Amino acid sequence: MSSYIEEHIHLSDEEIMERLADMPDLYALIIDRYTDKLSRYITRISCMRADELEDILQEVFVKAYEKSASFNTSLSFNSWIYRVCHNITINYWKKNKRYDEGISFDVDTKGFIEQVTADNSTVETIMRDADARLVQDALMTIRTKYRSILVLRFFEEQDYQEISDVLKIPPGTVATHIHRAKKALAKEVRLLEQKHNT
Repeated sequence: MSSYIEEHIHLSDEEIMERLADMPDLYALIIDRYTDKLSRYITRISCMRADELEDILQEVFVKAYEKSASFNTSLSFNSWIYRVCHNITINYWKKNKRYDEGISFDVDTKGFIEQVTADNSTVETIMRDADARLVQDALMTIRTKYRSILVLRFFEEQDYQEISDVLKIPPGTVATHIHRAKKALAKEVRLLEQKHNT
């Protein structure tokens, strides 16, 4: 990282976006801050191959830069760039719809199950002893909108307002969708277990 970039490392994402028109080199900070986060998010909602992920990530950063002038700096940049990433990833996934079972993503499945099953005895009963691979398979099988909201909430640790901004749904609807997503995931886990046991 150049000394020029390092001089501005203290800037928030929103401050960088404010200065971008006059200081385009600062965009390197955005890329540095979000490459790992967005790579994980893309993988978790789509299970892309490494070469596809790299292409999508590049498209996300290019698109975000091109749209930088329209970014409202009073809003959260984190939610905004996740929204750009989400749209590009989902569009690509729908266009090339397939699930490569050879791809998995690193996830604390035990921790995820504990969070997903909290305050929901029905879901807990089904998923408490679920195999880690089954949970990953189930995540990739449920509807995209449910997978996305579970990933945002329990893997990316986004709050309800951030999820609302990323998915463009009312904040009051987020809790409902999370509840439905948990039930859909548990149902899919049960179905996969039944298939494996026959």
